[in-house]
Amino acid sequence: LEIVTGIWLLGIAAMLVYMFGGYIFLRFRLRTAVKMEGNVYQSEKVPSPFILGMIRPRIYLPFAMNETDMQSVIAHERAHLKRLDHLVKPLAYLILAVYWFNPLLWAAYILLCRDIELACDEKVVREMDADAKKAYSMALLKCSMNKHSRLACPLAFGEVGVKERVKNVMNYKKPAFWIILLAVAAIIVTAVCFLTVPRSDDGKDATTIEVYRVASVAGYADASFITEADHPISNEYNYMIENVNHKFFKQKTPAFDDDWISVGSLVEEKMNKKEMQALFPRKFDFAEDGFLSVASSVSSSDVSYRFPIDESMVYTVYMTDGVSAAERSPFFQTLVDENETVYRIEDNTEWLSYLFCQENGDVYWGCGYKEDGLIRGLWRLVYAKSSPNGNPFLPNDEVKDCVGFYQAIEDIGSHMQFSWYVGASETPYYYIAENGWLFEQKRGTSDWVWLGGLQKAERSEAQKQLVKLLEIPFMFEDERGTGENSETRTRILEKVTHMWTLTEEDGEVAWSYIFIRLDDGTMFLGRGHDGILRWLYRMERIAEYETYTTPQFASASIVSARAMRSDMEVKAYDVTADDQIVRFRVSFENLSKDTSLYYNGNCVLGKIVSEGHDELIEWKDGGAPFFMGQTAVSRVFSIDRNLLEEGQYRLHIFFALESGDFHIENAPCAEVVFELKTFK
Repeated sequence: LEIVTGIWLLGIAAMLVYMFGGYIFLRFRLRTAVKMEGNVYQSEKVPSPFILGMIRPRIYLPFAMNETDMQSVIAHERAHLKRLDHLVKPLAYLILAVYWFNPLLWAAYILLCRDIELACDEKVVREMDADAKKAYSMALLKCSMNKHSRLACPLAFGEVGVKERVKNVMNYKKPAFWIILLAVAAIIVTAVCFLTVPRSDDGKDATTIEVYRVASVAGYADASFITEADHPISNEYNYMIENVNHKFFKQKTPAFDDDWISVGSLVEEKMNKKEMQALFPRKFDFAEDGFLSVASSVSSSDVSYRFPIDESMVYTVYMTDGVSAAERSPFFQTLVDENETVYRIEDNTEWLSYLFCQENGDVYWGCGYKEDGLIRGLWRLVYAKSSPNGNPFLPNDEVKDCVGFYQAIEDIGSHMQFSWYVGASETPYYYIAENGWLFEQKRGTSDWVWLGGLQKAERSEAQKQLVKLLEIPFMFEDERGTGENSETRTRILEKVTHMWTLTEEDGEVAWSYIFIRLDDGTMFLGRGHDGILRWLYRMERIAEYETYTTPQFASASIVSARAMRSDMEVKAYDVTADDQIVRFRVSFENLSKDTSLYYNGNCVLGKIVSEGHDELIEWKDGGAPFFMGQTAVSRVFSIDRNLLEEGQYRLHIFFALESGDFHIENAPCAEVVFELKTFK
C-alpha cells in the first residue's frame, strides 16, 4: 500500500511540475510582449494566439497576423473570457493531476478541451454570414497548433480539433426555437427523474425516516446514572429520526406504526473536537464491543446489570494533570473522527440529550442533566426495523444466502483454555427465517426455541471481527500438535463474504451465535460467550427427519366484533401475535348526539369453553382511559401471551355511560372474539 501511495503522489507531482513549469516558461518568453490594446498583447515569440493568466488574463497574438484574422481571433478569445474558460481548464487539469491513473479522466479532459473550443466557435459565428465564416475558418487553419503542446498550453485559438471545428463552423446553423425548447424540457425531465428521491409505498420520502434501537452502553460518568436515573433511553423503545422536519420520536416495542410518540425537535450543532470534549465530565468510562459489568449501587460490588461492552476496551481515566477522559480515550477519538452530524434534542424536560450520527450509520445518544450541561451516559443505537420483541427484521436480501435449516457435521476448532467441549453431534439444529430470526431445536426434542434476530456484517467488518475471534489460543483441528498455521483459518479469513451474529443473555453470561459464509457457499457456526469464540463447526443444510419439525409461530385472528348498543359501531383489526403479546386494535364510533361514553380500562377476558360459557382470566387493560364523546376513536388492546393457549377468547369492554341525568358506571358496550392458534 505504501508503494502504491508513493507512485500516486509521484504522478501528481509530475503533472503539477509539467503544468507550472510550462506556465513559468511561457511567462519568461513573453516578458518582451508589447501591449496592443486593452488586455491584448503581441510578441514575436508567440506561435499561435492564446490566453494566459487567471486573475488578470491576457490575450497574446503573433506579430505576423493580418487585420481580418486578428478580428476573428480576438472575438474567439474574448468569448473564452466571458465563459470563464480560463478558470475552468486549469481546474480540470488539477482534477486530472489527482486522478492521473484513470484513463476515463484523460478522455474527459481531452473532450472538455474540444467542447470548450467548439462552444466558443459557435458563439462567435452565430451572427456571421458565409464569407465571414470562411475568413474565420482560414484563421483557424493558419493558427493551428502543434498537438504536443496541448496539455501545457493555456487556452489557445487553434488548440484542438481544427478539422472538426472548420466543418462545424461552415455547417453551423442557428437552432430553431422549438429545438431549444425541447432541449430545455429534456433537461428538466432528466433532473426530475435523477435528482429526486423515490417515495415509498406509503407516500413518505424513502430517505426521511430512520428507525433505531438501543444496542449497548458505550460509556458513563457513573454507573448509577445508567441503572437508576429515570433517563429517556430504554431498550424497550424504537427511536425514529425524521430528517425533513428534524423531529425525534419513540415507539414502544412491539407496537403499531401509528403509536409513535414525539420526544422533541432535533437542532443541528456545529461542533469541533474541543466542543465535543467539553460535553463529557473529566472522569468518563468509554467502551465498545463486548460486555461491561455495572454494580447495582455505588457501594455494592455485586453485579446485577450487564451491558454489551468489552471489558478489555473500557477506558477508565481519572482526572490527572487536567487531562479529561475524552482527551485520552481511543474510543472517543474514533467517535469524533467518524462523526458526521451532531443533533441536540430540544424538549421541555430536565434531560440534556445529544445524538452523534456517525459515517457508518451508527448513532450514539449522550444524555445528562441540563442543569450542569454534561453527558453522564452514552448509548449506541443501531438501525433497526420494527418487529415483535424489539428485534429487527432484516430485509430478505440480507439473509437470502443463509435462510434454511442447518446441523453441525464437523468439528473445525475450539478454544484451548476451556476443558468443556461440545462436539458437532451434540449441537442443536438451527433454523434461519427469512426475516433474520434464529431458532434452535435441541436434538431429541420437537420444540423450536426462538433465540432472537441476527445482525449482518459485510466482508470487511466480518474479517475484522474474525481476526480477533480466531487468534490463538483458539486452535483448529488441522493445526493441533503440528505447530503449523491452520489452512482453515487462512481460508476463512480470505474467503468470508458475510457473517451473521446474535448475542443471547443467559443470566450473567452472554452467548454468541456466529454464522460465517464463504464465497463457495460453505457455512460455519461459531459458539462462544463474552466475546470469546469457544467452538467452530462446519454446517450443512438439512431437511425434515425424525425429531426435526418446522418451527411453529403463534398467530391470532379476529372471529367477530360487535357493539352492545344500537347507537355504536365497533370494528376490530390489525391483529398480531408473538411469543409475548397478542395485540389488536378496536375502533368505536358513538352515533348518538346526546350520549357521552368514558372508557377507564374496565374489561373482562374469558376463554370460550362451551356455548354461552367463558372461563374468566385475570387480566386488566393497562392502557390510559379516554373520553369518546361523539367522535370516532380507536384503542390498542395488548394481552399477555402467557395467559393464553390455543383456542377462542372473548373480550368484554365496558364504558361509563352518561346521557342527560342518566348515568351508568359499567355499561357493556362491545365484545371482541379472537382465536389464538399456531401455523407453519
